[in-house]
Amino acid sequence: MKCGELRWSDREGGWEVLIPSAAFKNSGSSFFGQKPFRLILPDLLDLYKNLDAYIDRHRVVLLGSAKDAGTLFVKTVKTISLDAAYDPTKSYEAWRP
Repeated sequence: MKCGELRWSDREGGWEVLIPSAAFKNSGSSFFGQKPFRLILPDLLDLYKNLDAYIDRHRVVLLGSAKDAGTLFVKTVKTISLDAAYDPTKSYEAWRP
């Protein structure tokens, strides 16, 4: 799908960012070597505890009765929009500097 994911790594015992090289503009560069970008996130400022709380409790509230988008970040569901997924445009609008 050419997109990254945040997932739990049992092997490393931590949250991992995994982005396939195909998701990057210069995916054929020697930096990637046809391998994904992988980073274990350190548990700074209780990151793991906060991610667990978000996934277990808060995300459900944001979703309401909407279908789970299958993504970590979801929009608050409203009566006019039952889709909780961010499309590229909405994602940029929400997270732009």
